[in-house]
Amino acid sequence: MGYDEADPRPQVARFDEFDDFDTLTKAYVDDLSECLARIPGNRVIREIAEAVWLTLAAGRDVHVAGNGGSASTSGHLMADLSLAMGACRGVERCGTVRSLADNPALLSAIANDYGFDVAFARQVEQQARAGDALLMFSVSGSSPNLLRAGEAARRNGVRVFAVTGRPGELSRQASLSYHAAGTSYGRNEDVHLAVVHILSTYIHRSHQAKHAVSAGPSDGSATCG
Repeated sequence: MGYDEADPRPQVARFDEFDDFDTLTKAYVDDLSECLARIPGNRVIREIAEAVWLTLAAGRDVHVAGNGGSASTSGHLMADLSLAMGACRGVERCGTVRSLADNPALLSAIANDYGFDVAFARQVEQQARAGDALLMFSVSGSSPNLLRAGEAARRNGVRVFAVTGRPGELSRQASLSYHAAGTSYGRNEDVHLAVVHILSTYIHRSHQAKHAVSAGPSDGSATCG
């Protein structure tokens, strides 16, 4: 399994402790800068980007999932990658990016009838095919519904990737996993969004190079918001 070594820093905090606003902002920016500095040259992020691109270029689908803020990150990646990809030559169609967290009617129906722990797993079982990929975002790295989704994916020949805050069971389950190692949920989620933009930009340029499509937004992203 390709995942980073455990980080020795304290457990991730939901909110920061601070004495005044300036102390908070300095600590936040310092920690975020340290986390972002770990990204350049990281082989795991590169390998995830290449694997997601090759999956889509082969006409297979990429399913993304997360809870809370990570659900929004999943939807953001779906939007960016949907714009980054265009027509694919040599296959019937480019693969589709699907956020498993973006359909509240389906999520609530599954949760109500079968339990929230299988809210993503049942979607994977219904929608994913062998050769697809599942990319999950999780600060804790141990969300039960994501673990169940990963198990369902592996049973069906779907490759599993994870972007987490800390190493955990999700990292051990995934074939490739990157952890942000921030000391708060906010910083980890900021780093995850940076990874989303790196992935979408890389895949946008890779798609242009292979299929000679016209250039779109300069960073391959859906919006600046």
